[in-house]
Amino acid sequence: MWLLTHYFALEEDVKRKSLDLLTACLFVIATATLAYPQKKPEVVEVPFTFEHSSVIVSVEVNGKGPYNMLLDTGAELCAIDSNTAKELALRLTPIGGGKIVATGKKENTLFLTKFKQIEIGSVTAKHLLAVATDFSKISQRIGIPIHGVVGYNFLKNRIVQFDYPRRVVRFYSASPFAASNQPNTSNRIVLPFRFHGEDRFPIVDDVTVNGKKIKAELDTGHSGVLALTAAASKRLGLEAEAEGCEAETSEGALGTSVNRKCKLKQLTVGLIVIDSPIVSFRAPNSGLDQAPFEGLLGNDFFKDFVVTVDYRSMTVTFERA
Repeated sequence: MWLLTHYFALEEDVKRKSLDLLTACLFVIATATLAYPQKKPEVVEVPFTFEHSSVIVSVEVNGKGPYNMLLDTGAELCAIDSNTAKELALRLTPIGGGKIVATGKKENTLFLTKFKQIEIGSVTAKHLLAVATDFSKISQRIGIPIHGVVGYNFLKNRIVQFDYPRRVVRFYSASPFAASNQPNTSNRIVLPFRFHGEDRFPIVDDVTVNGKKIKAELDTGHSGVLALTAAASKRLGLEAEAEGCEAETSEGALGTSVNRKCKLKQLTVGLIVIDSPIVSFRAPNSGLDQAPFEGLLGNDFFKDFVVTVDYRSMTVTFERA
């Protein structure tokens, strides 16, 4: 019995010493982790031009270029100018007979094509579908040749940061933000975004116009502060007000549309408040009639911030510079 008792006593002593040793090892590991923090995420930084409130990056397509392209979170597919597509000898397939009526006044011919490879700096994607169309009107509006658009099918699964004050875009290998539960402030807010069905437009719900909530798309392809759809203007009771506003024309892949622009009382995005913003009221038949959102948040809103669009976590972060 004594031998048995002594055996258990020895066993307990061994267990205790083993536990002490394990605790000491864990302490050393924890101390080492604090002393040598984890490696920072890799980042690729590329400058952009900000002409007429448009984000324009230098892009290579199929090993040729560089080409001026809009970096557009509001486009599902990449796009390329028809003449540039011919220079690249891309195969073009007409979409829907080759015609899409944008405004009732102008028709724009669209073709489907494919990029073997597209590069922004050292960030590369292969075998991407793209739309080919006429970009001459867009080039005239912006004031420099625009050869196409880089859209969601390039940006998906990436973490993209638009640093508007420094005029650079960054592509991160992992989130640049440490995990935290810090509350949102007017200087830094994090908002979730979502997609609607099969559409790949990033939509945020925490947006109000004159105190009324709307669903707004994050659209770095839109140069204004906010563009409201015709349906949104009607729901918000702003149709009569829009009629008395200044007329403006806008150019897009679907053609030319005549809209209205004027000041509203207030726009809020999360805790960010803008008084008397100049807003565009989109006309019916301008390409947004069936949109799953009610407004486009654009670059004239984003330009005061560093905007990080994280397609992995489905969040957007606004930081005041």
